[in-house]
Order: sequence, then C-alpha cells, then structure tokens
Amino acid sequence: MADVAGVNGQTKEFRTVWKPTILDIAPTQMDLLEIRAGNAAYGANGISHSLANTHLVICAIHNAIGKWVDPPATPDKVLKALGKA
Repeated sequence: MADVAGVNGQTKEFRTVWKPTILDIAPTQMDLLEIRAGNAAYGANGISHSLANTHLVICAIHNAIGKWVDPPATPDKVLKALGKA
C-alpha cells in the first residue's frame, strides 16, 4: 500500500483511518452490583420510563375496579372512584 500520510500526519483517505476495536481496550476487572438505581418501577431513571409506568398503573387500576383514576393514583383517589370515600 502506498504511503498516504498528509500534512501534520493526517491521512488523505478515509479508508486508511485507524478504527479501534474491542481488542484495543485494556483488560479490566468488572464487579457487578445490583441496586435500585431509579425512582420508578424496576429502577428506571428516565422521565419517559417513569411516565410510562404511571400510565400502566392507571390502566391496571382500571382493569381491577372498572373506574378511571387520574394520575398520580393514590389510595384516596381509588376509594373516591369506588364511592367509598
């Protein structure tokens, strides 16, 4: 292959650029620690995860009692929907 070094050691062609792979990473020791990371169900910590889980809970309450409850679902709201509050 011809020498393709350009100005200041830069390459002239994209196909000659060195691409790192997994074999170029130094060996590391990894210790896994399972903790509850987020404040939503199953440790989710993104805003979309917590909102999705909120609506899943609302749907589960609707399936259980047949009434819709506005989020956030609290025991008082569920009892009010049932007519017991």
